[in-house]
Amino acid sequence: MTSSSPYRIETSLAAASELEAAVEYYAERRESLAKHFLKEFDVLVERLSTMPMQFPTFHHQYRRALFRKFPYAMLFRIEKDRIYIQAIQHLKRAPSSWDPNRA
Repeated sequence: MTSSSPYRIETSLAAASELEAAVEYYAERRESLAKHFLKEFDVLVERLSTMPMQFPTFHHQYRRALFRKFPYAMLFRIEKDRIYIQAIQHLKRAPSSWDPNRA
């Protein structure tokens, strides 16, 4: 996050776990894939920390930011001074697999 961002970024335990699982999956295939995945995650976090409204509404107050080269989306909500990343979701899963009420 840049120092010019008005938003703090917070990540749910579920999103952190999903991120870790995705990184492990790609690292098992090829270490460079895991590095590229993390780079894309960092780019998305930077984008949403500076201009979160650029991402479309997904589910009520949640928005969805798509990874460019991986079949994943970051689901987040904007609060007063923070952005809360609720989930990192694989897009091949059924849409109903995401529950906005989980931690």
